[in-house]
Amino acid sequence: SIGSVVVLSSGNDGLDRINPYAREAIAVGALDKNDELAKYDSGIRYTNIGEGLDLMAYGGTVYTSLGSIGDIRTIDREGSLGYSQLDYYDGFNATSAACPMVSGAAALILSINPFLKRTEVEEILFSTAKDLGTQGWDQYYGYGKLDVFSACSAALRTIGEEFYAEEDCLHGTQIMSNNLRMFTSSPGINVVAGSYFCDVYKFE
Repeated sequence: SIGSVVVLSSGNDGLDRINPYAREAIAVGALDKNDELAKYDSGIRYTNIGEGLDLMAYGGTVYTSLGSIGDIRTIDREGSLGYSQLDYYDGFNATSAACPMVSGAAALILSINPFLKRTEVEEILFSTAKDLGTQGWDQYYGYGKLDVFSACSAALRTIGEEFYAEEDCLHGTQIMSNNLRMFTSSPGINVVAGSYFCDVYKFE
C-alpha cells in the first residue's frame, strides 16, 4: 500500500537468524564505526544476521564495562520517565538505534514523494545501500549499509528533481566544544525554524 513502510531491528542476541517479526518488514542490523558487524567491547557480536536481513545502519559502540552504554545521542523522555534527567540521552545503541535510522530515511523518501508504494521505498533503500560484503545481498550485511544521501537523491529523481548539497548551508551555526553543532534556523532555508543540536558529520 502507499506510504506504509514497516521497519524492525534484527535483534541483539548474536544469532545467525533474525527476529522472526523482522522477516515481515525491513530488517535492520547494526554496524560499528568501522562498518563491521556490531559487537560488545569483549569482541562478541551482538547483532543478529541471517536470512531475511535487509539493511545495516550504525548501532553505536557498546561499552559493557560501563553497563552497555552506547554513544549515540538522541532525544529522551522528560524527567524520571527517561534514561536521564535531561531531554537528551547520550547512550543509545544496538539494533534499537540502527532501526530508527532506516525509519527516518524511509520517512525522508516519502516526504519527497508521498505517492511511492512500500515496495518502491524498499527498492530505493536497498538499491542505494553501500554494499559491504559479497556483491549483492548476503546474510551478513543484507543489501548493505544505509546511505541516506543516495536514497534521498534517488527519491528526488522519481519526481524529476535532483539533489544539491551546499557545504555549511545552515546559517547561524556554532561549533560546540563537545563536537556537537548548534544551529538556529529561520523559515526559508528548508529547515523548520528553531534551535537544534546535532552530531557533526561530513559526506565522504
